Amino acid sequence: MKEYFYFGNLYRVAEAFKKAKENPITVAFLGGSITQGANSTRINRCYASLVQKWFKDKFKEVNFINAGIGATTSILGSARVDEQVIALKPDIVMIDFSVNDENTEEFLESYESLVRKLLKSDAAVLLMHNLYYDDGHNAQEIHKMIARHYNLSGVSIRDALYPKILAGDIIREEITEDMLHPNDKGHKLLADLVSEFLEKLYCAGETEQDYSIPQKLTKARLENAKLYNNKCLAQLDGFKIDNRKRKAIKDVFKEGWLAKKAGDSITLEIPPSKLVYIGFKRYKNGNAPIAEVLINGSFVRRLDANFDLDWGDKCEVVKIFEGKRAKKFKITIKLLTGGENPFNLLFVIA
Repeated sequence: MKEYFYFGNLYRVAEAFKKAKENPITVAFLGGSITQGANSTRINRCYASLVQKWFKDKFKEVNFINAGIGATTSILGSARVDEQVIALKPDIVMIDFSVNDENTEEFLESYESLVRKLLKSDAAVLLMHNLYYDDGHNAQEIHKMIARHYNLSGVSIRDALYPKILAGDIIREEITEDMLHPNDKGHKLLADLVSEFLEKLYCAGETEQDYSIPQKLTKARLENAKLYNNKCLAQLDGFKIDNRKRKAIKDVFKEGWLAKKAGDSITLEIPPSKLVYIGFKRYKNGNAPIAEVLINGSFVRRLDANFDLDWGDKCEVVKIFEGKRAKKFKITIKLLTGGENPFNLLFVIA
């Protein structure tokens, strides 16, 4: 066993492999831009697509879900997983948010919430930890805390590659141009590591009789979180429903609400919650509105839809409430300034 692989309870994985020998199974990859396939020249050259070959060589029929969305964390992952992954009844789910999450209590809780949701769906959950190639950092410290607590298996790309980069055995510029997203060669390297990991799981066979979900390590307040988009009722004063339909999971900037003029507002009433986030679009080319958030009429924070980095537009997810449940919970977003680009409210997580 190499130290960049770690193994927990293999009961669910073995059951999924056993099922796959005679029946179709579904395998999902859930994560950020690396999972989505960023910087691969074609989608079939990203690691998630390349790993499909291992499954196809082994089993009768395997359906695949790529649920990667760039620049997103386990906070949004915990809310969108119900519709985009769990509803499709996956047998195996591989999670990778290790370069988007941070080593903080907030992400420890959101990551655990996501893992618990998937475990409650009876899926076999596998973990993966990518890295920033310039300094090797990622969030696997907290993610492996969850792995140990829930007795899960995983593969650390950081532990596999970064020592070789430091030793000069791998030239980082040959596998990534921006020190984060692998190129085709880098994605192939990732796929080989994941396939090697899966082969070891497959060869291990069934080593446990069953698996039971442990008690929570954190409060896991996003374990039952829901994502509210324009399908929910809202009071619109200048905001318009964005009726554009998503064509793919990564098509995140649709099915929300839009507004452009100072004074435009939207009010949503959601069930009481101890933890609430909202998502909105930030524009790399600027010229976008600034808004304020009010809860039950009280100011909470400002939202700036202008993005100061040039790599692309961003789905920004921000916390707007943490505390005791309130009997009444009305969220109002009001534009303080207008802009050529509309303010794009995407969703509320609660």
